[in-house]
Amino acid sequence: MARRVIVVVGLLLVFAAGLGYAYASPWLTIAKVRKAAQTSDVETVNAHVDFPSLRESFKASLNAHMAREFTKPETRDNPFALFGLALASKLGEVLVDAMVTPEAVRMMLEGQRPKPQPAAETPVRATTPAPASRDSETDTLMAYESRDRFLVTYRKKADPSDTFTLVWYRDGLTGWKLAAVRMPTDSK
Repeated sequence: MARRVIVVVGLLLVFAAGLGYAYASPWLTIAKVRKAAQTSDVETVNAHVDFPSLRESFKASLNAHMAREFTKPETRDNPFALFGLALASKLGEVLVDAMVTPEAVRMMLEGQRPKPQPAAETPVRATTPAPASRDSETDTLMAYESRDRFLVTYRKKADPSDTFTLVWYRDGLTGWKLAAVRMPTDSK
């Protein structure tokens, strides 16, 4: 009888520990990816980023912004503005492809908005460590949005309206991948 109680209690403890690890897994994954980005461990960063989905997320955000611009009265009534917005939309897609790189992911993990890099500077160099995190300038909020979606929101302390959110999706039981970015103007 005592042996059964010990086995049942042991199994319950293992189950509880597994649930705890599964719950804490996004925080652990993000810490691992941040450290990898700071030490220029590109393989680890790439393993936890879904680059095609991330690019599509940026493009969707850009298209939503352009759609809002098209609805403004000054844009609707000006054919040159419409042409400019259409051209900007196409150029923006090319810019997004150039922006979503391992270096840009490193910047986002530090709370910085990614900026386009010249082609020669795009890859992360294994010999050059990343600059120190800017945690003193940025508030970081982490929380589950759903069982399979985890949000990391960065907000500048000097300008609380300067925010963006990294969206991580569950990959297996305890794995997570960065797959989307939400800008403050995004509706979802």
